[in-house]
Amino acid sequence: GLIDSVMSIFASFKNFSYDLVCGSSLHDLLDILGLPDQLDGAVTMAQNWFCGDEEEVSPQLMKRSPLVITPAMELAAVQGFYDTVQHMYELLKRYVVSFVFSAKLHELFDLLGVPDDLDGAGSL
Repeated sequence: GLIDSVMSIFASFKNFSYDLVCGSSLHDLLDILGLPDQLDGAVTMAQNWFCGDEEEVSPQLMKRSPLVITPAMELAAVQGFYDTVQHMYELLKRYVVSFVFSAKLHELFDLLGVPDDLDGAGSL
């Protein structure tokens, strides 16, 4: 999945210099790693983690921002989101295709057990 891809890409960055990974464009990194364009989001996330020292949080940053998100926290959030989407997809597969594509968004949310509070977020 996406999380495994990000972790694998991050691990492969350790074989390269900091300057190469952090100074290369997204498309250059895709070419260097031999990855398809579909993994651009995973490469970007891994590059951000590799190039930024987000685990080290300075006192100045803590004063400016009450919430600091580390790579581990970001990974957990992405994994949680991915798991939720995968679960919803598996539920939708149980219904007839014609129903899923003709149903209104709020009807699908009701089938999936999504709280009504999130109807606005789903329409984005």
